[in-house]
Amino acid sequence: MIEENNIDNEIYPDTPNEDLPDDWYLDPQHEIPHHAQLHHARIMRRQTYPPIAEQLDAFWKGGDEAEAMKQQVLAVKARFPKPVEE
Repeated sequence: MIEENNIDNEIYPDTPNEDLPDDWYLDPQHEIPHHAQLHHARIMRRQTYPPIAEQLDAFWKGGDEAEAMKQQVLAVKARFPKPVEE
């Protein structure tokens, strides 16, 4: 798999810190750089999305399966929102 930014993986490994809550990067008391917040959101989404083969299968079949898969994907996006750069 090609990473969008290989430098991020050197600084921030592909394994999130499991001791922190999922939304730690949204806490205003944490002074975490935007690129680190964005990297965390990408990793958490990647680990939580249904497998791509299942997504493609559901969208190919259409109907209720496609709608159910769309809702799963939207739920992941809502759980791990991309941080807004200030």
